[in-house]
Amino acid sequence: MTVAAATTSATTATATSRSSVAASNLSAVLTALKQAKKDADTKPTDEAVTTLKSARAMRQEARDATRARVKQTVQRLKDELNLIKRMWAGDPKQLARQISRIAKELKAAMADYAQASKDNADGYKAAGGGLDAATAAIAPAAPAAAPADDAEAAPETPAGETAEPAAAETAPQAAPDTAKAAAAYGRAANSDDTVQARKDAEMEARGDLEFARDVRGFVRKLREALQDSKTRHAFNTTDRKGQEDAEKEAAEGLAQVDEATRNLDFDVKAAFPILTLGR
Repeated sequence: MTVAAATTSATTATATSRSSVAASNLSAVLTALKQAKKDADTKPTDEAVTTLKSARAMRQEARDATRARVKQTVQRLKDELNLIKRMWAGDPKQLARQISRIAKELKAAMADYAQASKDNADGYKAAGGGLDAATAAIAPAAPAAAPADDAEAAPETPAGETAEPAAAETAPQAAPDTAKAAAAYGRAANSDDTVQARKDAEMEARGDLEFARDVRGFVRKLREALQDSKTRHAFNTTDRKGQEDAEKEAAEGLAQVDEATRNLDFDVKAAFPILTLGR
């Protein structure tokens, strides 16, 4: 598969499957990056850098599309909260059900966003250490050690016996193309494009942390709306059991979204320890 073919695959997936756009796009571009690395094995340094840069751009485009879609969903849900608080102010059960629905949509949106954030972390790892590891893996093997002393030569053949031909011991030699590819990867890993890719990934990660904080703030507003409704209708006797069940379900849904935001925050900081140093 060429990078161009992978580009077509990623574009088609984006157009035909909105519900699974995050998973399909990120899977396609990840495949493209792997293929790009294979293709770069036998290409000059400039081509290796260009190929990896193109694959990174594809992944960046997919992540941007996912994040934009998720943020639009969150904004829509924020607008809906203002609407349902007015519409269902006198019906605590219906209000709780609407908050529960919003929580479920938020949880699904967070899952998509987390996948995009993970892809960014994977790209960051590849730009910082993944390429170095690949270079080491394809580096020429070390030649076999030569005998320490000529005095340790093979013993003389006794008189009357025919000497057995010694087995040829040849050290494995790396093919010229492999050695060139190793050098190309080494230079690609430290190229200006790769250094910039790491900086861009760190900027994306900071945006992910801000998004997590924003969603946590929205969850607090949802929880406040739920609690306010419970307080105002504490003595409601109409379908009291249905109201309590709906409120419990809504509270559980909000707790799950809270957990998703904490997980996103933790994963980003684990993948980008530089962010915790205040840089």
